[in-house]
Amino acid sequence: MSIFEEYAYYYDLLYKDKDYIKEAKYIDKLLKEENENINYILNLGCGTGNHDTELHKLGYSIHGIDMSESMIAEANKKKTEKLTFEVGDIRTYKADKRYDAVTSLFHVISYQNSNKDLESALKVAYDSLKENGTFIFDCWYGPGVLSDLPKLRVKKVENEKCKVIRIATPEMFASKNLVHVNYETIILDKDTGSSKILNETHKMRYLFTPEVEYMLNKIGFKNIKCYEYGSKNDPTYNSWNACFISTKL
Repeated sequence: MSIFEEYAYYYDLLYKDKDYIKEAKYIDKLLKEENENINYILNLGCGTGNHDTELHKLGYSIHGIDMSESMIAEANKKKTEKLTFEVGDIRTYKADKRYDAVTSLFHVISYQNSNKDLESALKVAYDSLKENGTFIFDCWYGPGVLSDLPKLRVKKVENEKCKVIRIATPEMFASKNLVHVNYETIILDKDTGSSKILNETHKMRYLFTPEVEYMLNKIGFKNIKCYEYGSKNDPTYNSWNACFISTKL
């Protein structure tokens, strides 16, 4: 079962402060710089479909996949004729068509902890693209993570129905370039006064430019670029999030 199954219902509330509109405009700009004729996008690891919804508003037809049935159930509440969603594993998915672009956003690639899983996900992106298609993904950036080590964080959000408190406790595994983020999420029901606790561990791999370039080249991607996510600057030791762009040739 996907680690997101139980808390999919609270996902949008937890990330209501995430600027999906701004991020979609950033991805749109990068896509247009690569190719003005991109119309059809496959999004690997779509979650509840928030990036997809905003990119759809910018004129794209998008198909999102996610291995969490609960996430896709939430995403399907937002679907339209040209915005569709499907349960699927980004490591094994076989697209029934070829897309102009493939995206994988909000650190989905960093959930691919082993080299085998990472290469499999990158290969799915490659196989799903048309010739000269564009692949864009973001991930945890190793130099930034190691310069500003993960810390315990507490997040509190609420709406008219519930209050959610999420405590994130990190555990580092330096030899594997992994951070296990142990989440304890407390949900308080405002109507009944009842509460429940969800415990999950998100295993995140931080990546370095040379290893990403090697894997992308091995699969067949070319013209690789790397930016600090949200800009076109080179990532630095202050960058936790990097964005990679490559082309299927």
